Amino acid sequence: MTTTDTGMTPAFGAAHAPNRQKGAILVVSLIILMIVTILALAGVQGVALQGRASANAYDDNISFQAAETALRWAELELMNHQDTVGTIEQFDAETAPAPSEFAEKNYNESIWQKEIPDAMKPAGVFAKPKVTVQQYDENCFLVYSIGIGRSRATQTVLNSVVCRE
Repeated sequence: MTTTDTGMTPAFGAAHAPNRQKGAILVVSLIILMIVTILALAGVQGVALQGRASANAYDDNISFQAAETALRWAELELMNHQDTVGTIEQFDAETAPAPSEFAEKNYNESIWQKEIPDAMKPAGVFAKPKVTVQQYDENCFLVYSIGIGRSRATQTVLNSVVCRE
């Protein structure tokens, strides 16, 4: 084995190519660092996208729950007023027509529109859900509800038919 002037044994292969590997490790480590950085940035973007998707799903769920609350409230209001066959003027005396006017009402005209009571407002909504009721038969009503999520942009519309016997 050969020794250098300092009396130390050279590293394996260093005796054959003393100047060839200078800086090669730097280039390789920079390439690996760039690859790791690109992968990390892609991961961060994926997490941000998942966060936005999760927030949108949460907002959709809030607006659905608000619309469902309003729909069920209006259905109960209609069913609990069985004594008012053909009329729902007890709910909102200002906008409900007199019983004789129902014969003249068109199917598409609203009988009443209102927001649910403050005590029933779901938490976290932008605005209270609204309900529209239309009568299309002597004892049957179409009930529409609009629920709004955490922002005005997220809205859910539900409807049902309520028939009183």
